[in-house]
Amino acid sequence: MTVATLLIGVVMVSNIATNYFPFRGITIYMITGKQEITTKLNLIITICFQFGTSIVCIMFPQVTDVLSIFGGIASTCICYLVPLTIYIRLRKPGESLFQFKYIAAIFYFSFLCVVGWLSSLTIILQMTIKDAHSYSWLACQRNQIPVPWSGCE
Repeated sequence: MTVATLLIGVVMVSNIATNYFPFRGITIYMITGKQEITTKLNLIITICFQFGTSIVCIMFPQVTDVLSIFGGIASTCICYLVPLTIYIRLRKPGESLFQFKYIAAIFYFSFLCVVGWLSSLTIILQMTIKDAHSYSWLACQRNQIPVPWSGCE
């Protein structure tokens, strides 16, 4: 457990360096339309980003819930929706979208997206519903240790 905790810490620290700088560059490009980063704009975006992440951490001390929501939304879009869109756009000119391979890909990846989005919705419901006793199907996912009222034996 100690080794796993240390490795998770290494991943979190390295993710800051590998993910923040591209995020900042893309954000600045979307705002200004330029790739040059001024010191003032860099400072403003860094403060906003750090403030936003701090607010999320303060508001949601159960970080696993927030990560589950982001994972269910963002990762399904990145892993399924973006490749599907690219696959469809890269078809040969004049090739029909109603071929079996395109229809199968659309149904398959759409199903996977819906599953990811429903998992995020379930987490949101768990966070908002105070009385989980009456929703045993939600309590099964929340509790790691089965309890008699949950139906998770």
